[in-house]
Amino acid sequence: MNYDFIIIGGGHNALVTASELARAGKKVLLLEKHAQTGGAVLTEELFPGFRVSSGARDAAQFSPELAARLGLSRYGLEFIEPEAVLHAPVQGREGMTLWRDIEKTCASIRPFSEKDARRYPDFIAFVQRMCSALQAVLDVRPPDLSKPGLKTLLPLIRPALKIRGLGRGDMMEFLRVLPMTIEEFLSEWFESDSLKGMLAMISSTGTELGAQSAGTAFLFLYHSLQSRYGIRAPRFVRGGMGVLAAALEHAAVAAGAEVRCRSEVSEITIKDGQVAAVCLADGEEIRASRVISGLDPHTTFFRLVRAENLPVAFVRAVRAIRMRGVLARLELAVDGLPYEPGSDSSHLAGQAVVCPSLDYLERAYDATKYGSMSEAPCLDVAIPTLSDPSLAPVGKHLISINAQFAPHTLREGEWDDSIRQELQRRILQALHELLPGIGEHILHSRLRTPVDMEDRFGMSGGDIFHGQMALDQLFIMRPVPGWSRYRTPIRGLYLCGSGTHPGGGVTGAPGWQAAKAILAADKGEKSA
Repeated sequence: MNYDFIIIGGGHNALVTASELARAGKKVLLLEKHAQTGGAVLTEELFPGFRVSSGARDAAQFSPELAARLGLSRYGLEFIEPEAVLHAPVQGREGMTLWRDIEKTCASIRPFSEKDARRYPDFIAFVQRMCSALQAVLDVRPPDLSKPGLKTLLPLIRPALKIRGLGRGDMMEFLRVLPMTIEEFLSEWFESDSLKGMLAMISSTGTELGAQSAGTAFLFLYHSLQSRYGIRAPRFVRGGMGVLAAALEHAAVAAGAEVRCRSEVSEITIKDGQVAAVCLADGEEIRASRVISGLDPHTTFFRLVRAENLPVAFVRAVRAIRMRGVLARLELAVDGLPYEPGSDSSHLAGQAVVCPSLDYLERAYDATKYGSMSEAPCLDVAIPTLSDPSLAPVGKHLISINAQFAPHTLREGEWDDSIRQELQRRILQALHELLPGIGEHILHSRLRTPVDMEDRFGMSGGDIFHGQMALDQLFIMRPVPGWSRYRTPIRGLYLCGSGTHPGGGVTGAPGWQAAKAILAADKGEKSA
């Protein structure tokens, strides 16, 4: 069969692209290496009877509009939004919890700071206004700066009006906040170390940046974009994240796309600067003139295309993309939580954070600058079984822990068993602040370092975002300057993964915007 487009990789963005192209009447073939689609959006039985979302943990950033557009609820997708948003333990005191109910949140903050409790509602309202303006910017395809003129600037008018509509004061605040450090941003609002440390984790997870790194205020807003609450709030998928992947695949197939699993692409054949075919690992060759890669830029250009087929300047720019994973994941299966039977654990149903201050976060980050893992890691903890007991046997729980910082490449040594065991020891020691005595309840554990993330999910450098979400790697510079519109120097080759605009996370936005850009280019080519 002749296909209009072949898509490489079955991650969530690739599935969105496949759906959109198929809905437009295109013949689409999606090729996935593994036995199931989804990439890092999956659920697997890591331990007997326990179903774990061992890649992405929740769909907090996935666009509800996109879910509705694709009709994902028809294919079993159901979101769970716990009332608790964030919880932080406080040594010697009852912890602090941020709830979707703002008044309840203020009551939790008040014992720590009356001033912070008064300011919190204004903070949430401010973040919502900033997110509204940022969303308008990110919804726009980056302009083609190689073609200056009014036509190039027209798409920017809508976000510009949105920002101007904030009013003079908020417009200036929007422009001022984006490059700020999260330390500067939060310290302008609050005085409580516990509150600032808890909120700062929103900007840090998965990124090689600390509390004093420029642009972390932008990341705080970016991760909060799809939240109806204001700041990023967990949105779990009933049955695990694999249900989202399955729903996306069903939507793509229903639209007319063909999906082939266990079909690993080993090479994209290039002839005279044009895509000619894709070659599979089993030797099969599928002729194609238009190919879309959902893989990260390093994998796409250096493993599938190969550098000799690319312009030297482009190769240099792609090599410069920072892909340095720093996130370790520890999954625990436990026979219970260290609470009295029947006690209220609703404050733990969202996400819990072990990051007692901005200084704690910065010290944890310091280690990775020198190629070491943090002595006292910051933890972002989810207990999904509190909201969805079906994920574990009756009475048992899953605990999923994101730990920072653990660099992909250690300056001294490799990620051998002894170093892994030491990292797990440090994580459990920090977890004791949140769940004292949890070690006595552990039935099974599994640790993944950034090296394991790279091996399991094909993320270069173990980078969960397909390229660090830093200001110099965003918008017109993502993935590299001059190539931010999903095209590549190879004619007929496009990108649609998290390494493209608007960036990483389980959003579906890169796949959606890539499809729109590719369809527009296809229409232009046919009318030329």
